[in-house]
Amino acid sequence: MYFTLPKSVLPDPSAQYFQVPQMEDGTLELDAELLLSKTPLPKAAAEFSSIHVVQTSGVSAKITAASIKNSAAKIRKPCVLHDWPELSTDAKAEYDVTWRRRAAHGDPARPC
Repeated sequence: MYFTLPKSVLPDPSAQYFQVPQMEDGTLELDAELLLSKTPLPKAAAEFSSIHVVQTSGVSAKITAASIKNSAAKIRKPCVLHDWPELSTDAKAEYDVTWRRRAAHGDPARPC
């Protein structure tokens, strides 16, 4: 059973990416409206109820995240910023941060 591959849920799954211009100071030219317009809605949803941004520890990332939050407020869309901890290149440390952090916040999901 362990080596059994699950059947695909979607016939042809794909993810579309878009490039965001980076300014000289390292911040991204990005706002809530652009994010909402470029992100596909879940099935049967008419709109997103909120925006969640995961920000890294860098200064430019925090500035960009704050900019997204401010632009979300202008369009009256709730926006929550989540901090992603600085990680080492150690794969086990990255795994521990990801899954232990989720468990600490009451998320029962575990990797397959």
